Amino acid sequence: MKVHLFTITIGLAWLISSCGNSKNANENDLPSVDIFTLHPSNYQSDFTSIAKDSTWKLSIIFNKIVVFTSKTENIVFNAQDAVPNVAAGADVISIHSENKKGILNIEIDVASCREGNKKIAINYKDKEGSTNLSLNGCGEYTGQAELFSLWTLTHIDNKEIDRSIFRREPPFFQFNVEDGKVGGSGGCNTFGASVRFEYNALFMDALIATRMYCEVESEIENKVFDRVSEVKVIYTITDEQLFLESTKGSLTFRKAD
Repeated sequence: MKVHLFTITIGLAWLISSCGNSKNANENDLPSVDIFTLHPSNYQSDFTSIAKDSTWKLSIIFNKIVVFTSKTENIVFNAQDAVPNVAAGADVISIHSENKKGILNIEIDVASCREGNKKIAINYKDKEGSTNLSLNGCGEYTGQAELFSLWTLTHIDNKEIDRSIFRREPPFFQFNVEDGKVGGSGGCNTFGASVRFEYNALFMDALIATRMYCEVESEIENKVFDRVSEVKVIYTITDEQLFLESTKGSLTFRKAD
């Protein structure tokens, strides 16, 4: 499961400690490891892209770090200013990042390149002028690391639910990045669904649930399922609270202890 506070691997720790050392590297500049291991894992990243021929890789943790490596060009770029700029009304994400040695510009399009993936354009320029690299590829949003936890419902449409009515347990959601699924309970029935991500948004397929009837619990459960199933859901995580909002209404969850 994707960790709540991402664990920095040895490779990533080396990158951060050397932030500003993007360069056309030689054997003395890099640790004796595959440079792809210097990236955060896919479970830790918010967005990941890798070339079809595995010659380059891009990893982004939004507002924290961007890592770009190229095996053919011996590029290792890392910076801690991965601030996304979202084009108004278009949801096109652009990031401009630089350190002492290089400049990296990234654009993540809304256009799909294959199922669940988005077209991206990457431009890297060495400040010494020795490298100017333009690449196009395909990348995947994998969801914020903080999302992958257990969340208990507290409010529907900003109105607090009465937890005492649930004979078993209040509704809860649990996201699992490893198999691209979300599961949990609506307060009466257990459910599961596939989930995919975009920038600050997620999409759940039709929820598959058991079919018990629970009187009062079922009324709340129907509202929960209606607000998230087969519709774009904007998600926000603040102070251990998860807010899900769609055109059908909103749900508020608190991270389970």
